[in-house]
Amino acid sequence: MPGGKAHGQAWGCRRRARLAWPQAPARAGRWVATGVAIALTALLASPPQGLAAERVVSLNLCTDQLLLLLADREQIVSISWLGADPEESAYAHLAEHLPVNYGQVEQILPLAPDLVLAGSYTAPFTVALLERLGLRVLTLPPATSLDMLETHILTVAAALDQAPRGEQLVAELQSRRAAIAAAAPTTPTPALVVRAGGFTAGEGLTHELMTLAGLDNVATRLGLDRWGSLSVETLLRTRPEVLIIPRYRRNAPSLANSLLAHPALADFADTRTLVEPSSAQLGCETPALLDVAEAFGEAARASRPGSQP
Repeated sequence: MPGGKAHGQAWGCRRRARLAWPQAPARAGRWVATGVAIALTALLASPPQGLAAERVVSLNLCTDQLLLLLADREQIVSISWLGADPEESAYAHLAEHLPVNYGQVEQILPLAPDLVLAGSYTAPFTVALLERLGLRVLTLPPATSLDMLETHILTVAAALDQAPRGEQLVAELQSRRAAIAAAAPTTPTPALVVRAGGFTAGEGLTHELMTLAGLDNVATRLGLDRWGSLSVETLLRTRPEVLIIPRYRRNAPSLANSLLAHPALADFADTRTLVEPSSAQLGCETPALLDVAEAFGEAARASRPGSQP
């Protein structure tokens, strides 16, 4: 009969589809069992609220570094894998031999943390699930100013029961900020940040560091906000006296890094005061930012030796 074979094939497909259905509850059962196991682990791992953190896990590069600076070594159970990479972290040397994690729930729960540090944009699924399971999670938004960095330090120190250590670190930062401002030239020196890919720094934390040190951030006069894009032609036209070129995996082949090797930029840089902070210093809101500000101040004074305070 015309179409009979096709009809039979279609019926066979429907029969096979129905025969496959009984396997689904078995798979669902395994998922339920896994979920129950995760929940029980979390309940056993989570201590009563208000106790000092004795087992701390960090999921975020920036909270990694604050943890390394503020906690006792025995408090640290794990940091993110980026926190142990010197290209990413200014304090990677403090992370030697520490276990690292990749922000996955199945890695975190067996560690039985009583405090998890995270950033606003860190592994959102992991953070949400840890909170649902009752673990104590401290989430820090990006610091947009040095004042906010100091607040973050005090917040993390309090969570670690290391308040005096946090207060001491903040006092040191405030002293350094005052010294940098006092040494800044009376006339700001035009300067420009040139990152891989042609990005520059407009308004934001890097701008605050430049202003503190006595640099005039040319990018803000161009109307660029935070990480705006900058062409080589615009750079040459603005003629800043100080060039700030952050270092990040310079030996890695990439189109972004190739811009920094542009002949016109290389020739221009040879006639300017050059500052090359590492991206590890600039990448997170940590005390390493003050190292960068001090380097900015040295460049400002070297570029205009007759404009000392």
